[in-house]
Amino acid sequence: MANRRARTVTHARTTRARHHHRDGTGPQQIRHQTHAGRRGRRDRHAHLDPEEPQQATDTADQEKPKSPKAQVNAVFFRRLCQLLKIGIPGVLSPEFGFVLLVATALVGRTLCDLWLIKKGTVIETSIVNMDGPLFKRHLLNLFAVVPMIAVVNNILKYGIGEMKLRLRTNITRYLLDHYLKGFTYYKMSNLDTRIANPDQLLTTDVDKFCESCTDLYSNIAKPLLDIGIYVHRLTTTLGGQTPLLILSYLVVAGTFLTHLRKPIGAMTVKEQRLEGEYRHINSRLIVNSEEIAFYGGNNREKLTVLASFYKLVTHLRQCLEFKVLMGVIDNFVGKYFATVVGFYAVSIPFFQKNHPVLSGTPDHRFKSYYTYGRMMVKLAEAIGRLVLAGRELTRLAGFTARVTEIKTVLDDLNAGKYERTMVSDYKENTIGYPGIGKIVPRDNIIRFDNVPLVTPNGDMLVKALSFEVKSGMNVLVCGPNGCGKSSMFRILGELWPTWSGTITKPPRGKLFYIPQRPYMTLGTLRDQIIYPHTKEEMKRRGNASDDDLKKFLELVQLTHLLEREGLNSEKHGWDAVADWMDVLSGGEKQRIAMARLFYHKPQFAILDECTSAVSVDVEDSMYRYCKQENITLFTVSHRRSLWKHHEYYLHMDGRGSYEFKPIEQDTIEFGSMDDTAGPPRTSDVAAMGSESADDAAAAASKMRTIDDDDASAAPAAPTTGDAAVECRRDNRGSIRAASPEPRAAVDAVTTSCPTMTTTSSSSQPLTPPPHPQPQLPPAPQPGCGCVAAAADRDEITVCITPTTGGQFELAVDRNDTVENLKKIISKKLKVAKERICLLHRERQLREGTLAENGLQNDSRLTLLPSVETGLLVS
Repeated sequence: MANRRARTVTHARTTRARHHHRDGTGPQQIRHQTHAGRRGRRDRHAHLDPEEPQQATDTADQEKPKSPKAQVNAVFFRRLCQLLKIGIPGVLSPEFGFVLLVATALVGRTLCDLWLIKKGTVIETSIVNMDGPLFKRHLLNLFAVVPMIAVVNNILKYGIGEMKLRLRTNITRYLLDHYLKGFTYYKMSNLDTRIANPDQLLTTDVDKFCESCTDLYSNIAKPLLDIGIYVHRLTTTLGGQTPLLILSYLVVAGTFLTHLRKPIGAMTVKEQRLEGEYRHINSRLIVNSEEIAFYGGNNREKLTVLASFYKLVTHLRQCLEFKVLMGVIDNFVGKYFATVVGFYAVSIPFFQKNHPVLSGTPDHRFKSYYTYGRMMVKLAEAIGRLVLAGRELTRLAGFTARVTEIKTVLDDLNAGKYERTMVSDYKENTIGYPGIGKIVPRDNIIRFDNVPLVTPNGDMLVKALSFEVKSGMNVLVCGPNGCGKSSMFRILGELWPTWSGTITKPPRGKLFYIPQRPYMTLGTLRDQIIYPHTKEEMKRRGNASDDDLKKFLELVQLTHLLEREGLNSEKHGWDAVADWMDVLSGGEKQRIAMARLFYHKPQFAILDECTSAVSVDVEDSMYRYCKQENITLFTVSHRRSLWKHHEYYLHMDGRGSYEFKPIEQDTIEFGSMDDTAGPPRTSDVAAMGSESADDAAAAASKMRTIDDDDASAAPAAPTTGDAAVECRRDNRGSIRAASPEPRAAVDAVTTSCPTMTTTSSSSQPLTPPPHPQPQLPPAPQPGCGCVAAAADRDEITVCITPTTGGQFELAVDRNDTVENLKKIISKKLKVAKERICLLHRERQLREGTLAENGLQNDSRLTLLPSVETGLLVS
């Protein structure tokens, strides 16, 4: 299948997993879009036959994906209507009631403006005419009506604010329902690459969309209402010439400004994206603060944060400069020049001497000018506000595009589709397509039937995995990093799609997973144990009480938490609220997770290194309780102490092979190191310092490793031929060899080793004395280790037994050159050295000498003595 070669660089849309190179070579840049049950493939130009081999998508498909365009067009209004249908469910909903309330308040506000214009004209006329009684009467009327106008204004503000809250509530609830439906939140972060920071979209962008939407509603509705009322009043009194002139200006100015504002929508989208990236980088710093502190990476992280911040600031400065320029044009066209047009339009009828309404005495003309002139000015202002509202409309288009983007992705993920971008080497797909594998629910069994382990990037880890585990068959899962252990569990948990084959497993609630770093929720101590249940759900189920929870804490030896957090009573201890991720140590969190397992009591449990920080005695009691409660375990661990709790092991070698066998007395130790799974890979040897790829390949083919049965000295592997053994107490061990032949040979040498004494001859194999029942070896002494070499007709075997336990065997072709033998032995010693460190760490875990937070600074840790390879001669 595919081997991933680089990070995402481009996109091409597909719906099936079959891809080909144009010329059969080189990386193919693709974007996966998988769909359960669909095998068709679609590009931008044609619908192709899904049964025919498809060629690579054309260059146009490989361009970088763009966010939805933010422009005021038909697409924008269609998206806006879709979101408004979510925010305002129907005409009988409370949300629609607040829409009507705002509209009614706007009408009342406009009528109040008309009344104030008329009343203000009368008051000013009475002042000019020195009519005191008339002035007092109308002033008292104004004083009596002003409180009602204030109420109307604040009802309008309340309606707009409540409408925004309800709009945000409904849209947020809709998005969260889809985001937290099944494993959609996981798929968005781990399978789909279209959205990098959903938190920004779900919080800030939704809030700004709702705010912009409600503000725009009031900023457009009020001017439109004013224009309608004023045009009607002016037309009936002065004729249609004056309003027509102003409306014509509205159309011309609006079209001109809308064209100039086009970049604002795209700028808004980019601004929100950069804000999200900056926010995400800061949140990563908080989440990973401990790891960064251990590395001393504060300066490096500062560079990353500042780079993101300056990128945001640069864009905001560009937006500011553009907005300043547009503000000058907006004020000129939409505000001041609109007022000029309004004065000109209102002057036209007043300069007509024979006008039927305006002709008359100067006093009548003065009152008419104040009344209708102010209406004309208000009309011009309303037109100016409507023109300026286009700016907010363009910003709304940007927020609408952002919210629509996450809505579209959520709909796709819930429909079983995802899009992922990567650069891969693709071969012909022979295993199936993402999402077409079958999942059969069935109690008390887990069965994989020809199920490939394929990552979302298309990397195949195991081509066809088949095994069956029934209740009571505890399985130990092992293998090197990247071999597919976690991938298998993700497919089993339905986090990743199944490409083909059939998985038979219990329903989701009867399969429980505990990671190495357990999750602690926000809430009480009780909530940590019953998660994801709530206290009410626990009572409703009736399967556990606080006394049962205390029993679970006793099993994991954490009852002291009730006393520590309880203050005055145990009841308060259960209801204690804290930041448990910080309050609890690593070992306490792992034990809380095991108590959580006891509470849920599933049929099967997946334990992924979940007791690595727990002492052996507590671990043993927890595993025995699981067996007592008939909880079948899948355990990922490299602790030898856990073997006795499992009957089978599933071993993946990291190269596509696996074996599923019962654990027996003669089962050799396995682990995560590559040299325990078979000959080291060429890449591993090369990484340790081989001079060339050819040297690495030669070295890898000549190495093999055997491990001890209980982290102690095991029988040496040589079986025939001459042998030589030497062990010294200084910091150097050596192999002595000499031969007059042109081939490497070894003479017999007598050894004196503090832990093993052997005399070899040319006819007997090198064999250590039998050792007693497996037990912990004595503490190693610095500088002591045993090195044995034996030669037969075709090869030389070097057996290294370090004091820290384990045994490492190296077989080389005796016809090889001395220089190559030196390289092979040198590289092998590096592998052995790393393995010894792991064996010593495991022994410390079993002895209880390993601190909870890591390896102690123990002077007993003895590394392999260097071996003098220069004595190997031709």
